[in-house]
Parts: sequence; C-alpha cells; structure tokens
Amino acid sequence: MKIINVPFRRKDTEIETNPCVIEKTVELSSDCFEHFSKNLLNDYDFILENTDCMYQDKNGLNHCLLVLGKNREDGVIVESEGSAYARYSAFIPNARSVINQMRYPSLNTFADEMRSLADNYVQKALLGQLECKYRIDFDEVKIVCERSGFNEDLFMDMLSDRDEIQDVEFFDDGCTVTISEQYQRPDDEKNLRLLSSEEIEIMCAKHILWLYDMSGEQADFSNCLVKDMNLSGKNLINAIFDGAKFVNTNLSKAEVCFASFNGTKFQNCNCEDITAEECEFKNAECIACSFDLAIFTHSDFTGTEFYDCTMHKGSLQNCCIDKTEFGDMDLNSTDMRNCNYDEKEWLAEVFGENISM
Repeated sequence: MKIINVPFRRKDTEIETNPCVIEKTVELSSDCFEHFSKNLLNDYDFILENTDCMYQDKNGLNHCLLVLGKNREDGVIVESEGSAYARYSAFIPNARSVINQMRYPSLNTFADEMRSLADNYVQKALLGQLECKYRIDFDEVKIVCERSGFNEDLFMDMLSDRDEIQDVEFFDDGCTVTISEQYQRPDDEKNLRLLSSEEIEIMCAKHILWLYDMSGEQADFSNCLVKDMNLSGKNLINAIFDGAKFVNTNLSKAEVCFASFNGTKFQNCNCEDITAEECEFKNAECIACSFDLAIFTHSDFTGTEFYDCTMHKGSLQNCCIDKTEFGDMDLNSTDMRNCNYDEKEWLAEVFGENISM
C-alpha cells in the first residue's frame, strides 16, 4: 500500500483549479525543502532569483516555479507575482514523477502499456490459476504488446508489486506467478469423488455395452474428479458429466455427442479434435484448455466461461452462446455461423415454438 501526502481541506463545496505551466524546476536540499514547506511566507533567495519566470499572462495562464527537495517525491508550485515569497502556492503529491512524465511523454506511452499488460495478466492469473499458480509465456505477451520495448524484468517486478501476487518465478521463456492466499481460488475438489484409472476404464466399457443395448450401464461422471487421465479417443456419446471436474486430462478425439456437461469444469485439458455435437455445456468453466479442431455444432453454451483457451479451426455452428464469455480467445478461424445469443429463441428453433423455460 503506497501512502501519499495530500492537503485535505474541510467542507469545500468544489475543487477549484487554476491552469499553470512549469517554467523552471528548483531542487533544494531535503532540510531546506522541509523548512520552506513549513514557512511559505518567508523570503527566499531562490524565489527572488526566478521572479522573471513567475507571472500570469493575459490569457490567465499562470507561469510557475516547481520546488523539489532532494530525495523527496512531493513538490510545491510557486507563483510569487514578483515577490520573494510564495504569494501563491500549491502542494503537488509525487511531483517528481509528474515532472518526469511531462518531460518524457514517450515514456508515458510505454508506462501506460506496461501497466495495462500487468493489469491484464494479473486478472488472467486470478481467473486461470491452477493450484494457485499461473504460467505466463513472454512470447504471447510480446504479441499482445503493441510496442517493441517490452521489458521482461520490469514486467515481473510490476507483477511482484501487486497484492494479488505472492511470488514470481522466472523460467527460460516466461514466468510462473503464485497467487496470494486471499486471492486463491476456493478448493472445489473436496466434495468430488476422485476416480481411479481402473474405475474409468470399467465405466467406459460398461458404457459401450449400454450404447449397443447389450446391458451395460450409462457412464455417469456427475460430481466426479477426473485428474491426470487419458480419455483420448473414448466413445462417451450420451454420457453424463454434470458437475464433474477434469484436470490435466487428455480428451482429444473423444466422441461425446449428446452428452451433458452442465456445470462441468475443465482445467488444463487437451480437448483437441473432440466431437461434441448436440451437447449441453450450460454454466461450464474452461481454463487453459485447447479446443482446436473441436466440433460443438448445435450445442448449448449458455453461461459458460472460457479463460486462456484456444479453439483454432473449431466449430460452434448453430450453437447457443447466450451469456457465454470467451475472454480473449481468438475465434477468427472458428465456425460461428448461425450462433444464437438468446437461449429461449435458440431452443424454440431447435425443438419448436412452444418451449417452456
């Protein structure tokens, strides 16, 4: 928390300001500045020597002297009107930074962009954190950055300055941030049933039998935790996944058409080339997942949120995306034809006019 010094006034009805331009800056020793700031009506040689640059012109613009103290951030603007004392004065918090910004406007552009990058990636880290950590790829940051002057060390220092970030660890092409405890995502796994690889294999085998009317049992992953598993190429058509959570799981080339994923969470999963037509994905959450080449035609994504995901050359054709949040996902190569932003309207189109919500 940064503390700034401000001259509070009591019961002012409005903020009164006057236009001014700083003609010259004078820097005093720290002790002299302390004395000056507490004795503004005393005569001072440094004011007398600079009376020619302090005046109000015919347009009402005040030409002033900025007084700084060595190793001090704050300053005082003075317009002496020909006197040797500070006839008119104004205290300026962080004046040294202000004058530097005025002196180097190009630095302001760079600083604004770095601030914007830091703000953006702090939010991405909070939303996309996995086990309280988030990895940032500097090559990705440089693509987002409009200028060529991206400074990796400054960027990491700025992240370290934020209350939301506990630690920043550098690696070859980026950094990993650790989220501060008060900003960590609540543990949502303790109430889920963790499935073993054997349980999943048995469930998938029984599901195949069920699909072909050979007894068996419909696969039901509801409220289950699937972690570090390989479900690549599995046939899970018509399976139930409501309220489940998938972490570090490979679902590439899986077939899950007509399945239900309402309230399902996906974190750091490979869902590339998955076929999931006519599915329900309402209020799902997808973090750091790849959906490249995935086919989701005629599916309902109402209320679903995507963070740090990709969907290159995928298809959302004829899907419902009512209140769907895609974040900064690049959808330029994704088939978005006939998507509908109103679930009630979409349901009426799919199932007929008389749909009760």
